[in-house]
Amino acid sequence: MSCPYFKEGNVGVCVAFELMYIPGLARMERYCFDEDFRICPALTSYMPEAGRGRDSQGLAGKSQGR
Repeated sequence: MSCPYFKEGNVGVCVAFELMYIPGLARMERYCFDEDFRICPALTSYMPEAGRGRDSQGLAGKSQGR
């Protein structure tokens, strides 16, 4: 499973935050395209609860509710 916060288009962006983040190629390869997204330093620094048992849908709902 790839990261549900990574959106592909002309430029891949991370939408886990209020502001879109464009990860570098190395970060995309390491974190965006498989289960490692759960330990992504960018994601966990903005959403510390990501590593504490919440599922990605709960995080997305919280993020979009702002």
